[in-house]
Amino acid sequence: MRILTILAAMCLLFSGCKQEQGCTDPDALNHDPNAVEDDGSCEFSGCTDPDALNYDANAVEDDGSCEFELVPVTFDGYAYEVVQIGEQVWFAENLRTTVYAGGDSIPEMQYFSDWQSTSSGAWCVFPENVIERVEYINQFGFLYNGHVVRDERNVCPSGWHVPSDEDWSELEIHLSESGFDGAEGTALKSQSGWIFDSNGLDAFGYDARPAGARGMMGGFTGFYGDLGSDGYWWSTTPYGEGNWYRWLNHVDSTVIRQSHYLNWGLSIRCLRDSL
Repeated sequence: MRILTILAAMCLLFSGCKQEQGCTDPDALNHDPNAVEDDGSCEFSGCTDPDALNYDANAVEDDGSCEFELVPVTFDGYAYEVVQIGEQVWFAENLRTTVYAGGDSIPEMQYFSDWQSTSSGAWCVFPENVIERVEYINQFGFLYNGHVVRDERNVCPSGWHVPSDEDWSELEIHLSESGFDGAEGTALKSQSGWIFDSNGLDAFGYDARPAGARGMMGGFTGFYGDLGSDGYWWSTTPYGEGNWYRWLNHVDSTVIRQSHYLNWGLSIRCLRDSL
């Protein structure tokens, strides 16, 4: 700074010397190493989300530092724990609502024929001859068909949504960049409940559990399977006649991206809206 001051003083002694103005702060995004006088134009990165605890009104570029107040979200009479992973805020457990955001009812469909033929939203849980109903719901929430996630009425509470394929990809990238490249699934999986000692680290509080699915067997839709070994979560992004989803299992350490028809029953995690 003393050298810059001397140069500035010398400039004043010579009429042919023009003093250059600009941003002199080396931490600024637009720092000008040739500037000898600050003109107040410095721009900085910071948290640009006004809902964040550390929102910076002067920041012109988001630096990924936003932090949010993590309070349970009550929806349809149940309080969901939430967790922040990178810039995203997720439910820390699977959805178990019987209504859409506006209060419209989502029916439970237990019979295979109803589940297979419906073209509207429905939910279900594993049959009681496999696991006690209340125990299943407390551990895993509900399974929903794909018609639920495509419904414009939104199955998540106001201010939240079912993640898109792009949302899932953002989560996976953050996990990879946080030291879990190739082990993103291990980072998300719960520390207990997975068969063959295939439990995860639950490194971020996501607590992904193997809720299984309601799918197809022998050409018939509506059969239950994979409880304890696999977990499946819908996205809202269509792919052909179905939607993309994410899959964790007892064999792979990664997060697997695949698609299913809309009459499959998978879990749902809600994601906070971004502004």
